[in-house]
Formats: sequence, C-alpha cells, structure tokens
Amino acid sequence: MGVYYIGAFPIEGGGVTIKNRDLFIALKGKGVHIKAIDLNEITRGRNLWELVRLLVVLVCPWNRFVVGISTGRSTRRRFSKVLSVVNRRAMRRSIIMVMGGTDAHNIAVDADYRHCMSFYKRIYVETPKMLEELRNSGLTNGDYYPNGRFRSDEEYKVNDNCTGRLKCVFFSYIRKEKGADIVLEAAKRLPNVDFAFYGSVYDEYAAEFEREVSVVKNAEYKGNFQGTPKQVYRELNGYDVLLLPTRYKTEGVPGILVEAKIGAITSIVSDESHNSEIVDNGVDGIVLQDNTVDDLCDSILSLDRNRKLLYELKSQSQHSAENYYIENYIDGLAKDLLE
Repeated sequence: MGVYYIGAFPIEGGGVTIKNRDLFIALKGKGVHIKAIDLNEITRGRNLWELVRLLVVLVCPWNRFVVGISTGRSTRRRFSKVLSVVNRRAMRRSIIMVMGGTDAHNIAVDADYRHCMSFYKRIYVETPKMLEELRNSGLTNGDYYPNGRFRSDEEYKVNDNCTGRLKCVFFSYIRKEKGADIVLEAAKRLPNVDFAFYGSVYDEYAAEFEREVSVVKNAEYKGNFQGTPKQVYRELNGYDVLLLPTRYKTEGVPGILVEAKIGAITSIVSDESHNSEIVDNGVDGIVLQDNTVDDLCDSILSLDRNRKLLYELKSQSQHSAENYYIENYIDGLAKDLLE
C-alpha cells in the first residue's frame, strides 16, 4: 500500500501549488509516508516517467490518494470520474482538496458530479459556506480545511502608524480581473497615500499598467516578489493595508489574505466569491459593497483619517490568523489517511 499526493507543485509559486506543497510537508510531519506525483512534470511534457508512474499507481487497489488537482470543474471532475471507474476501492480511502471558489457549488448542483465525488472518503473545502453547500446537497463526506499557512516562529508587530503616510499594497497577479486597475486609479485620486504593487503582470495588461504606474508619483511597481513565507510576512508588515478589489469570478480563498493576517496588516477587499468569509467587515478589514474606485477611495480615506480604527483592524486581522494555521487542522487529514 502506498499514499500518493497527486497535484501540481510550485515552480515559481502559485496559490494551488503552494497549498499542495505545504499540505504534503505537513502530512509527512505527521508520519504519513506519502509520495508526490507532480502534475507539472506531466502537463509540461518534461517527464514521461512521471506519467507512467501516475497510471500505475492509479490502478493499484491498495493505494490511497490525496488529490490536489486545480483548474476547476472539468479537470477535477474528469480525474474523479476516471478514478471511480478504474479504482473505486482506493477512492473510498482517499481524500480530495477542492480548491477554487466555484467547484463546491458545481458539485452541489450537478447530480452526476456529486455522485462521483461521494465515493471519496473525504472532500475538503476551503470555507464553512462551501461545506454547508455540500451538506445541503446531501453529501455526507465533506469537511473543512482552509487555505492555511504554517505558523511562523517570528511574531510580527502591529505597527501603530499614527501620523505617517498611509501605505497600501497590492500583492497579487497584476491584471484587471484582480482589480489592479481599480487600485491604480485610486492611487491617482489619493496623492497623499502611498501605493505599492507586487506580482507578475498579465501580458495583455503589461503595456498599459507599466505606462500608467510610471507617471503616478505615489505608486510604485516593486516586481514579482520571490521569497520564503517569512520574507513575505516581513514585506507585508511594512504596509498598513492590503488591497484586493478582485472581480475574478472563480476566486477561491486568496492566500494573500491569510498572509496579510499573519503579517499583521488589515485588508480592503471586494465582496467577490468568498472574500467576506475571510475578511470580517468592520472587524478585521473592510469588504467593499460596490467595488468601484469611489468605494475603494472612501474606504482608504476612512482609515487614513481614523488611525485608531486602522490599528484596531490590524490587531484583529493578526488575531484572526489563528483560524488559518495548518497545525490546527492537519491531524484530521492525517487520521483520514492512516486509518
């Protein structure tokens, strides 16, 4: 019998690949003798042996799997359908990590997909509302596992920026669907607030973004940040507010929102997908009602003018990070695989 983690693992980093990497490490730390099958090696055509290995392990009835496949309904559904046909026995001892903002709903409303997913021992979803939707559909094998991070051995101070310039940061894939254009327009309207952008720039938006950010004196593009989780938290800790006015319709639980909590800063986010489950409006951050430039500017100014509120939101944000530490959840997953 073997335990195999089937999913894509980081090359340069990415939401799903980071979750796969961290969960794989955490399971090993709990004594699960698990091996990785990296789908990046297969899909990029770099390793034929990895494809052969995947096919061999899939048909062995004594194996168990952690399925960390991304890209939404079609890929995850096709894989699960094949597994239910060729190795349902192993499927009943396996778990699947549903990552992304729409697939829990897709499973709940699609009878054929739902029937297929019912064969897994456990379906882990990223928010309580996703879990509620699965259970309301009749599935009894759902459970909750957040898009978490390992607890840092460093403690990040809540910086009390009483009088200095407010520092806002956009730390994500730089494209209009993620709201980068809204943030850039806000920077133009708020010359007394500083804005920084981190991340890879979407090719189709690159020329426009680079042209516009270069002429906004209070905005700066810092490049694609590459660093360890601790370095990410330290970098975020130098700011006051994370901005994520995303319009991305399949947005799941952006890991950057969790990283902002650990880094002890607050967030202003759109009410898209499951953002409002991660950011508690008025308690540890602000959830935009309209997701317009005006709405974003008003929210930023409310914190710029009320530094006591800013400090309270940052403090509560850091406190809420406790809900997203992998160490608080990993025992349940390990038990599923070891039983």
